Amino acid sequence: MDFVHRHERRLKQHVARGTAKGIPNFFHILLTIGNLLLSQIERIVVAFESESRVQMDTDRWHRIREKLDAYYHTLGDLLDMTTMDYLDAMFATKRAANDAHALFAENLADLIKLYYQATDCRDKLDVLQQSRLIIVASGRDIERVLDN
Repeated sequence: MDFVHRHERRLKQHVARGTAKGIPNFFHILLTIGNLLLSQIERIVVAFESESRVQMDTDRWHRIREKLDAYYHTLGDLLDMTTMDYLDAMFATKRAANDAHALFAENLADLIKLYYQATDCRDKLDVLQQSRLIIVASGRDIERVLDN
């Protein structure tokens, strides 16, 4: 996530500049970050798919859920930044808008593909969680519940 956040700052710089000539670089960074996040999500999907039953303790499942949440929130924030903030900056002037339209069109298919892959993984994770995941509470967790 450190890599993602460092490069997210670069994307914000592109948004602040709002020039059409930076669009190819913006999309290169965006798709690199997005595909990195997607690969992390896919690793979890593959781990679930590799076993008929996946057993883990509550703490481990909590950490995995936190990471998935961070990946998906970051991906959503990046898409929002692109479709709202960056487009607004591009369409602020007529000249930039004309240049931006063509440059965005070149990268739109890759961005849409990334979005659908991420949502597909989310749907797979929901099914796999319900069908294969077994959460095992440790004795310590049970005692904590009984004490409260």
